[in-house]
This record gives sequence, structure tokens and C-alpha cells, in this order.
Amino acid sequence: MVFLIYGVKVRLHFLFIVIIAAGFVGGLYEEVIAAMLAILVHEISHVLAARTLGIEVDELEPLPFGGRISIKGFYQYS
Repeated sequence: MVFLIYGVKVRLHFLFIVIIAAGFVGGLYEEVIAAMLAILVHEISHVLAARTLGIEVDELEPLPFGGRISIKGFYQYS
């Protein structure tokens, strides 16, 4: 599942969705939602910090136990 938020492509990893579904099936609604929201807020704060420093973020992919951010032109200078 991919969508665009403020110019940043957000790609939800398959396991992120599977863990949410498993939590709902297991009856752990609040715990799973709280954990996944914490991951999302954490990763979004990285995007905001990068934008504050003038760094363009291309993609954000929240994973079940963290996340991944792609920065535009990161490998351009290596």
C-alpha cells in the first residue's frame, strides 16, 4: 500500500499490515494501535527534522519494529 503525504511517498510494509491484522484478531486492539502509532510518530519526526535541515525525503516505509527513510540524492556525493 503506497500513498503520498506532503510530497513524501509512504509505503506500508506488508508485515506492518499483517501485525495490525493479527493484533485485531487476537483482541489486542489498543496495544497494537499504540505501538504502530508510536512507530509512525517516530518516523514522521525524522522526516520533519530532515525537512527542517533542508534535506528532501523521498520515501518513508514504516516497518513492524522501526522504519526506513529514503533521502533524495543521498548517494550522489559518494
